[in-house]
Amino acid sequence: LMSFFSTTPLTEVALQEMASVAYGIALCIERKHSELALDATEGKYRFVVENIREVVFQMSEFGYWTFLNPAWTAATGFTAKETLGTFFLDYVHHDDRAQNRHIFLQLIERRIDYCRYETRLLTKDGDTRWMEVYAQLTLNPDGTVLGTAGSLNDITERKKAEIQVQKLAAFPRVNPNPVLEFAADG
Repeated sequence: LMSFFSTTPLTEVALQEMASVAYGIALCIERKHSELALDATEGKYRFVVENIREVVFQMSEFGYWTFLNPAWTAATGFTAKETLGTFFLDYVHHDDRAQNRHIFLQLIERRIDYCRYETRLLTKDGDTRWMEVYAQLTLNPDGTVLGTAGSLNDITERKKAEIQVQKLAAFPRVNPNPVLEFAADG
C-alpha cells in the first residue's frame, strides 16, 4: 500500500496482490449478501411452518417422529419436545393402527410415493381428533429412503358434522312415529 501513495509506478506483482485482496473482499461481501438472503428466506419459511394451523411433520424410515411444528401441540396437547423420537403409532387410535401401519409400510417399501387418508389420533387428555393425513416418501440425495414427511389437518369438526347428518338421515327409517317439519314462518 505504501507504493500506492508514492509517485513510483506499481509493479506487476503489487498490482496482482492488490487484485487478489480486492477479489477476496468481493467474495466476502458476496458471501455475506448470500447469507443474509438465506437467513431472510429461512425466516419466512420458519414463520410459515411455526404459524400454520396444519401439523407439519417428518418421520424416520422406522416411524419415529423427527420434526413436528407447534400445530402438533394445539391438535393433540403433546409438546413436540415430548413427542420427538417416539413411535408414530403410539398416537394413533387403536382401531386405526393396522391401516396406518399398512400405509406407512407401502411408503417405506416404495410401493407408493404418497398417500392421503383419514385417521384418528389420541390426545394427551384421552380424547381423539380426526386427522386428514398427507404423507410422502422422503429420499436422501443418493436415492435411499430417509423417511416420510407431510401434514396432518384436523378435520374433527367436519367428521362430527358428517356423523350428525348420517344420524339425521337414518332417523326417519328407525323412528316408527311420523316426523313433521315446519318452516320457520309456520
